[in-house]
Amino acid sequence: MTKQLLLSFLALSIGISQTVIAQEIDSTALKQLEFIKKVTYGMGHDLFKTRALPYKIKEDYMAPWEKLSNSNMENLATGLDTIISNGSIAVEKGHFEEINVVFSSKVEGIENLDDIFTIELVAYTLFDVNKNPIRLKENARTNFGSISNSGIKNGQAFSYNYRTIKSAFEIESKKDTLGISGTVKLQASFPSGYDKVVITPKDIGKKFTIGLKKYEVLNVFNNIIILKPDSKNENLDRDFDIVNLNAKGDEIAQIAYFDLLKMNEGKEKPIEMIGLGTQTISEKIYKIFTENPTISKEEFDVIIDPIAKKIVNA
Repeated sequence: MTKQLLLSFLALSIGISQTVIAQEIDSTALKQLEFIKKVTYGMGHDLFKTRALPYKIKEDYMAPWEKLSNSNMENLATGLDTIISNGSIAVEKGHFEEINVVFSSKVEGIENLDDIFTIELVAYTLFDVNKNPIRLKENARTNFGSISNSGIKNGQAFSYNYRTIKSAFEIESKKDTLGISGTVKLQASFPSGYDKVVITPKDIGKKFTIGLKKYEVLNVFNNIIILKPDSKNENLDRDFDIVNLNAKGDEIAQIAYFDLLKMNEGKEKPIEMIGLGTQTISEKIYKIFTENPTISKEEFDVIIDPIAKKIVNA
């Protein structure tokens, strides 16, 4: 990616507005209409707004696939075996009094464990003491720690440095969880590789695939990438990350909040704090602002009124 794209990216998905038959609008629907117009105008106006883009350069950035290369596949395979052999499952109370089914293990010799380790709940059959089924939340909260020690034992020097893994699956039921029994099947994994796509301002019209999804680059401007999914009804899937790099491969990152406050001292027009985010915008709204980026709210309302009424009456 090139130097012109500063700060973190805001990626948008373009969708198709639904067409319905207009009906009479009551007072409640009128409020909804005004709300829709306000939100859609604000979305488009903010998208095309010209603003300063403060940033910082992180020269130590390392891409995920570079981190992965630091641990060869043989080490990762051995690491998974170690995680399984050292693993245990228990029922524990969390910090907020929630009850969790917790998988714990340890492993040695794998770098960047926090970045590349994932664990998924594949299947489970759990019952309480009264044989009532217990449900788990599928997403785990995983924490990593470390245990290290060195010294001399029986005249021999020893040293170890383990990374610990603790993944908690919360129990949905708030009832007494004593006497829980059953089985839990988990899948632990490391990535074998990554899909990556380079996008620059010269790539407008470019089509690419990430995972199993296809996208088209509609526009790249002002630190924003506009992506259109292959399917009309499919929003932008956030199972991938967008990182802004300069020609040297350094990360162009968001400036810290307190650093921005210092930059704004004494300025009549302070620089805004802009973070990484994604949102979906209607193709019709995007087209309106593409054709007239500085359109006023009054001009926008004239165009959008018929569309908004159809949405309210749907």
